[in-house]
Amino acid sequence: MARISILLLFASLSLGCDTILPRSSGPCPAVALIDETARVVKFKSNLGRDVTDIDYSAEFADVLWSCTYRGNELAVELEILITATLGPTSNSSSAKLGYFVALSDNREQLIAKRVFETVADFSGTREAYVEEEIMQRIGLPEGKAGDDYLIFVGFQLDRDELTYNRDKMNP
Repeated sequence: MARISILLLFASLSLGCDTILPRSSGPCPAVALIDETARVVKFKSNLGRDVTDIDYSAEFADVLWSCTYRGNELAVELEILITATLGPTSNSSSAKLGYFVALSDNREQLIAKRVFETVADFSGTREAYVEEEIMQRIGLPEGKAGDDYLIFVGFQLDRDELTYNRDKMNP
């Protein structure tokens, strides 16, 4: 699979670890939000990029994880927390959000990437909270442990959305 070249861009990764499952006999992989994919902004049309043109936006509130060793397999449980907000003139009742979980080795070689989809349900309010639980299973070759791997989380963005985020990060 292709090399994750964007990993080198993230000197300031958002890292944190809270226990969800009992951890046993070994280190967990590092889990990080990729800064430039940690937020998605959907506009009502392709023409405007003003705050009044925002249909909805979403960002990761937190990513918590724990891991458990089971023989030569490592089970990593991720709890992904997302907040979504309707734009000022939006009349949407829900927002479809695509996000990814990617696994690489510590040499930045992509091993696997999976895209997930969830829905933020506004139900008469302007803010929604989404909680997703993902179980990542990693087969461990002889001599390898959880800290030989990295897990990255971000929204699955198209080119325009990624450019928008990069422009907002580097004005």
